[in-house]
Amino acid sequence: MADNKGKGCSFTQISKYVLKRENFEAFDVLLPEKELIAKMREALTPFIDYNGGKSYHDAGIVYAMYKKVEKKKHLMAIAIVKRVAGKPIKRKGLEVIFANSEDTYELTDKFILPEFQEDEEFFDEMVISHLEDIVGAGQAKEATFGDTRIFVKEGVKGMSQALYNLLIFAGMSLLWGYIFHNIGLGLCFGCCFSTCFHLTTARAKTDKDQISRNETTEEE
Repeated sequence: MADNKGKGCSFTQISKYVLKRENFEAFDVLLPEKELIAKMREALTPFIDYNGGKSYHDAGIVYAMYKKVEKKKHLMAIAIVKRVAGKPIKRKGLEVIFANSEDTYELTDKFILPEFQEDEEFFDEMVISHLEDIVGAGQAKEATFGDTRIFVKEGVKGMSQALYNLLIFAGMSLLWGYIFHNIGLGLCFGCCFSTCFHLTTARAKTDKDQISRNETTEEE
């Protein structure tokens, strides 16, 4: 069985475009289709941050898994995680650019069709893996999926990471300033390229632990 784990499965996210085109009737056995679509649509609306303003983020993520059975793809599982606004920390200068998000993600709903229950473990692993990437990249402070909490290991993103980001910014600024013979353009391009570099390469090590329902209730 272990060798067949996830066989024929494909993991993805449901976008607003897919939401309009996909058929969710099979999930009526778990939740009326209209209610399910409403939940997913809510997750794909603009996120409201701690200060009440709209963000470029979505209010959540809708994960999905398909499985090919007899050459036909079936939507077999859906998980909805919501983004929870965290209180922003006051930062100055470059800290604002390279700061990690204080927001968190938490699972609100998970639906798996009865005939595909054997693939639930694989689906959970894929969602957790993606959430680890999000937390590791600094896009969220932590994430919870059921009784699993994902967080950044202490001390991983300390002064050394901040210094590294600053050196990249300085190097890029000097390079583009030299190319354009203009300090202003150098700083502008340096900021853009160093930010992109940070987002694509900076990933902290994450860890996981188990939380009980009592702990979750107390935090809420």
